[in-house]
Amino acid sequence: MTKASGALSIIIDVDRDKAKEIRLMINDAGVSSFYLGKKGLAFVDGEISVKEVVK
Repeated sequence: MTKASGALSIIIDVDRDKAKEIRLMINDAGVSSFYLGKKGLAFVDGEISVKEVVK
């Protein structure tokens, strides 16, 4: 996880098929906001990328 400019990026190291499945589940759930710790609400901006991460 990294946070920059008020945006939190979460990188999950899974294979491409699992990444597509996770993206589909998030989109199907229709979740646009959720509580993140004590700091308040977080929002899913719709940008869920399925790409290879270079280590």
